[in-house]
Amino acid sequence: MKKLTAGDLSWFDAAHYDPVLSWRLGDWVAPLMLRSSLRSSLGQIDEAFLVALLEKPAAQSNGKPFVFSTGFKRVRELQVMDFFYPLHSEYQDCFEDCRDAVQAWLQEIANNDDYQPPELLDKPYIGLIKERTPLYVPEDLIAVDLSATDSQIMNDFRVWLSDKRRANRKTERVKDVSESERSNWHKYMALAYIDIQLFCDYTKTDLTNAHIGRLLFPEEYDVDLTERVRKVVQPMAERLLNPEFLSGLMEQAARTEQESRDSVPE
Repeated sequence: MKKLTAGDLSWFDAAHYDPVLSWRLGDWVAPLMLRSSLRSSLGQIDEAFLVALLEKPAAQSNGKPFVFSTGFKRVRELQVMDFFYPLHSEYQDCFEDCRDAVQAWLQEIANNDDYQPPELLDKPYIGLIKERTPLYVPEDLIAVDLSATDSQIMNDFRVWLSDKRRANRKTERVKDVSESERSNWHKYMALAYIDIQLFCDYTKTDLTNAHIGRLLFPEEYDVDLTERVRKVVQPMAERLLNPEFLSGLMEQAARTEQESRDSVPE
């Protein structure tokens, strides 16, 4: 397959997703994060990249699970890349208005000390990143005045954390994924469905649930595939691409990996 053509699904083969059955929890993280990111930026990607993904959808780069959170500190100093990675050239246009607003603000305060920053600049940095890029950042950004006492810092932090938790109540840690749930991801061809949707979105192809059902389950004849896709597969795929869910999956995979290491006798 050299090029994607609207309506041409000759590239699709349900058997290409058979290796997914043997994936461990950590093996799911990178493929799902990649597809979640692609879905948010299809207009900006190189077609050859999407072609390569669809040709080998269950390929693993090194045979090892991708566990970003292993050994990851919950409190850490931000690095230079934390500030500049979201501003990578792929997303430059997303922040052009911010750069213009900063320049205008600097000019104004040079002549007026009381000039307040515009609303665009007077908002949480991480919040803006989440709004404008396909990146999901489970962290937040705060400033700490180290000249204050420990007691002052901790009191202020407790207030900030309480307010933040209250505002984000709906995005608190998701429930762990069970073995049976992970097995259903393969049983109901969730990854394959996601890839078909990526293809459809990229090529502007419209497929009915009945058509998708026949592609995903070519050997099943005694079930309403249209309803299975609508009621089971589609909601499952949406959940797998949800940023908050992916963050929780990453954390669970890291925890599982660490527990596995700890259980090995020295």
